Amino acid sequence: MQLDKKRWFLLILSLIFHLGMGQMTYAQDTFGTKTFAWRGAGLIMQYPANWLQGEYEGHPLLVSTADALEKASDGEAPGAPALTFLHYPQTSAIAPVDLLRLIFPDQTTTAMVIGGLDAVSIQFEDAETGQTVWAAAFKSPLINQAHVIVAAAPNEAWVEFEPQLQTMIASIQFLAETTTLEFAGGVVTFNYPENWHAANNGQVVVVSEDEAKSEAILEGDLADAPPFIRAQLLVPSGIGIDPTADTAPRQILEVFTGQPLPIVTEFEWGDGLPAALTLIEIESVQWLLVVVVDGDNALLMGGGVAVEVWPTARVWIDGALHLTVYNEQIAPLTLENIIAGNDGPFGMAQ
Repeated sequence: MQLDKKRWFLLILSLIFHLGMGQMTYAQDTFGTKTFAWRGAGLIMQYPANWLQGEYEGHPLLVSTADALEKASDGEAPGAPALTFLHYPQTSAIAPVDLLRLIFPDQTTTAMVIGGLDAVSIQFEDAETGQTVWAAAFKSPLINQAHVIVAAAPNEAWVEFEPQLQTMIASIQFLAETTTLEFAGGVVTFNYPENWHAANNGQVVVVSEDEAKSEAILEGDLADAPPFIRAQLLVPSGIGIDPTADTAPRQILEVFTGQPLPIVTEFEWGDGLPAALTLIEIESVQWLLVVVVDGDNALLMGGGVAVEVWPTARVWIDGALHLTVYNEQIAPLTLENIIAGNDGPFGMAQ
């Protein structure tokens, strides 16, 4: 089967958070947040579970209401709290402070730190749209290019929104290291923090905060395992599974876990590849597992950690799986779309 160049794994985690399945709603119900991943920057961030995701000019949007999503997607003032995330690859030589001043001239910049990185920010009231705007620029360690986050809310809503925005920005982490695994003629890319370790034998990729544990997990030893991502390639027919069967993804999950699974979400991934996911505890390790089948090839991947650590570690695992991509090509936003007289995000004329 020809593989779609724009396919990615974001769908996987979106399913977990949006399907109304008993134990799979934990991330919203227990923590009140979802994990947002900005793949171009290698960035993950927590945001309110009742917010919505969308796009502005092909770039990510986070908004607080459905009406705001529609407006912000068209570049209009959303009329409610919203964030967008911008990247200009043709300005790779420009420092973050200069890029921010280019987009928002005549504004005073303030130094700050985002996710451990030096950044600059601005804040002002936009008289034409009646909203308060906050923006920050930084260089992503993933590609060493400037990226910009822009937040906006009506002036009268800013006082209530600002603490929420600060919490979101404070949650930002960068997963700037990458490792890869070939799958069905393509390449799957995994992101992880720079102080973690990867172990790769051509079939399995593991990332962990403990180098010795990475090698142990690679060999299947999960005793006292720290948070990890593990992926491996399988041949369904080699483990007695007919890859053409509709139930092949579920069967692979059940063979791997060694037990019937009461809750499995089956879905089509990419251009129609059969896939399935489940959340399960195995020998005191909490797993989030996903399998994708392409002919007689299958990719089994997931994240795990000791059950007692899951409530905090799930943020990193969610984020890492959000950032996992397959042959992804991100269309850049043209700088001229926002500068030199054209409309900017959230209805702001530049």
